Amino acid sequence: GFNFGIRGIDHINFPAVFKQGKTGNDGSITESLFLDPMYRETGKLQGKAFVTVFDETGRPVNRVAAFDVETQAVYYGSRTSEYYAGVGQSLQLGLIALNNKGQAVASTARIRIIKINYHNVLQRDYGNRLYYVSQREEKVLQDRQVNIGNSELVIPFTPNESGEYVMRVSAPGSDRFIQQDFYAYGWGFTGSNSFAVN
Repeated sequence: GFNFGIRGIDHINFPAVFKQGKTGNDGSITESLFLDPMYRETGKLQGKAFVTVFDETGRPVNRVAAFDVETQAVYYGSRTSEYYAGVGQSLQLGLIALNNKGQAVASTARIRIIKINYHNVLQRDYGNRLYYVSQREEKVLQDRQVNIGNSELVIPFTPNESGEYVMRVSAPGSDRFIQQDFYAYGWGFTGSNSFAVN
């Protein structure tokens, strides 16, 4: 299946909001909330409204109502034909764009294919002991915009060295993205920075 998990939203909290008002003659009330721009492109959010209405005698009547909040017009999904591939083996990277009803829609997306390299560094701890630390470095192999039609867009990619790769898909200009991880291995195509050592 497709991966729709959004990255880049790790430190967002959703504070409770308290509102107070009066019902109309028909017993209904309408309230609106402002959605802070920091919540844009965070997926479909679900809120809960805890409502207490007091009748003429002062007796409280409580209800809970759930509601959905759409923070983006298009949801991007990705998948790969292989999680582990051989070096020189062509992979099929799939992309799809859906609306909030789950229907495929035409959209433009930014796609980045990145090779993860590890630089293994010898460090000394407080006890004067030596140990290796793998420092991660991202090398961008492709960075371009693509047009996704009303169905899955398949992008072929052939890894030419062993290691970890990621494909990131986002709306153009956005810092939020979905990420598809995959690995490649081939005898004789592995460098000292292809994998982490710790």
